[in-house]
Amino acid sequence: MFHDLIRDHAASVSASETEPARRAAVVRLLDYYQHTAATAAAVVYPYEREYQPHVPAPTTAVPDLPDENQASGWINRELGNLLAAAHHAADQGNAEHTLHLSAILSRHLHVGRYDRDAEALHNRALAIARGDGNKAAETQALNSLGDTHREGYRHQIDLAGDLYQQALETTRSLGDRRGELRALYGLSIVHGRQGRYERSNAHLQQALDIARAIGDRLGESNVLDAFGELRRIDGQYKQASDLHLQALELARAIGDRLGERYALTNLGDNHRLQGRYQAAGDYYQQALNLTRRTGDLYGEQAALAGIAATRVQQGQYEQASVLNQQCLASARAIGNRRGELFTLIRLGEVRRLQGRYEAAGDYLQQARGIARAMRDSDPQSEALIVLGRLHRDTGHLQSALACHREALDLITGPRYPHGRARAHDGLGHTHRALHQHDQARHHWQQALDILAKADVDQFLDAEVSTAAIRKHLKDLVPDQESRST
Repeated sequence: MFHDLIRDHAASVSASETEPARRAAVVRLLDYYQHTAATAAAVVYPYEREYQPHVPAPTTAVPDLPDENQASGWINRELGNLLAAAHHAADQGNAEHTLHLSAILSRHLHVGRYDRDAEALHNRALAIARGDGNKAAETQALNSLGDTHREGYRHQIDLAGDLYQQALETTRSLGDRRGELRALYGLSIVHGRQGRYERSNAHLQQALDIARAIGDRLGESNVLDAFGELRRIDGQYKQASDLHLQALELARAIGDRLGERYALTNLGDNHRLQGRYQAAGDYYQQALNLTRRTGDLYGEQAALAGIAATRVQQGQYEQASVLNQQCLASARAIGNRRGELFTLIRLGEVRRLQGRYEAAGDYLQQARGIARAMRDSDPQSEALIVLGRLHRDTGHLQSALACHREALDLITGPRYPHGRARAHDGLGHTHRALHQHDQARHHWQQALDILAKADVDQFLDAEVSTAAIRKHLKDLVPDQESRST
């Protein structure tokens, strides 16, 4: 379509006009798209204005976009032309238009998960910026590419880390505090996914200091929400909820719907992990309602996933199965590999609980393959815990031991208390089945200690609860007595 517009626009110039005049006509069209896109983005994403380039007003008339509905409608209708304009500008030597459109469209492409388009556009901008020695534009493109690879269809977490690190070094050399904040936040998420929690925490603290120093409320909201996730990983649930609530308040104050959705979903996760299913469901429903109003397909899938996980833990397996199948189809349709991965694990657990062991194994093996490829330790350990339970249920006790031990090895240090408690519980059950009661006692006591330290009565399901584990310990007999009976 854009090339048709160029032809028509150029044809509107008199045939007697010179080639420079024709080129000027194309530049006017590029100016129109660039300026109108910037205007629309400022209306839809007002909290991003400080991150956007300043572009001059065009000499041609531009549409009036007074509210979010009209502005977002214009961007969505014209997105194909905007992308084509950016690439055409690069081809024709109008590099500045490409750089500007890459920056202007970055948030919209990320929120809408137009990952392939984002990757192509930001790579083009990066090549231009490096060729021109434009360090500021280079850091913008590096950060945008980091976002795309961190969350996009490729989910190349190591590559995302490399891109953010390059951006961080360059922003610091330029004194670009906003770019530095964005790179630090991205690196913190990458390190968290890789299980490098101390690094993640350190980067978040630096990012928070910058956000507050320069008054960047978007950055502050994002960092507080990420801090909440780290505190949840530590088992510090009250602190986690406090941080998510602060992030939610900030996101709502600045109109950041994506940040609001993240905070709501994280609050749901936090309550679900503590067995507070009513509160979890309320937050997930708020997130689901928000995502359906805004057309956030990734967010809708995440909220549905939270509701599905809650149904599993409540023993409502048929409802959980239906919801998880919806989540799986949605995750695959939009290319959400991480969402697909966790849904496969939940489906494996549901099928195990229903006694459909072959189907459970199929889902869990698919999940393990994706988790290994993504190098994400949390879902790897979760898949191993459920697989260990499946092996125990089907009488493959040595395989069950191996899965739970490998899960513990993946969970480093004191973090992920819910994962460690469930792995120890799995080892307790398996050792008891092998009549190794002293070892069973050791692992159940470990699980009980983790529950006590986290100040909760259960993690994820009633099977790993203070009451259940105490009953297991009470029923155990010493190994010598066990062997003599």
